[in-house]
Amino acid sequence: MPRALETAIKENVEFRRGLPTDYKMYMGISNSDREDLVQEREMFTSNIVGLMQNLIAYADVDKACDEIATADLHCSLPPPLSKDEIARTVKGLKKLNFFKSRTRRLAFMKQKT
Repeated sequence: MPRALETAIKENVEFRRGLPTDYKMYMGISNSDREDLVQEREMFTSNIVGLMQNLIAYADVDKACDEIATADLHCSLPPPLSKDEIARTVKGLKKLNFFKSRTRRLAFMKQKT
C-alpha cells in the first residue's frame, strides 16, 4: 500500500490535497456522537472512502506479491552462521592440505572402556 499511495500522490491531485483546516472540530471520538455535525462528518468520511477506493487502482499487485514472496523466502532460510560456527566449516579453514592422488591416510580411534 505505501507504493500505491506514492504513485497515487504523484499522479492524482486529489491525493495531494490537505485535510480541511477545521477537521478537528467535527472528527474524532470526542465528536462522534454529536448530531449537529452529522453532515460535516459524512462529507469528510465519503471523501476518505472515495480516496481509498481510488487507491486500489494504483496498487501494483504483482510487484507486491513478489515482495511478499521474497520476504517469505528470506524468513524460511536458516539463520546466518556465527563466527564460531564459520570457524568449524570449510569456509573457516585457514589452510587446506591437498595430498597427492596416491596418498592414503590411516586413522586409529581409541575404543571406550
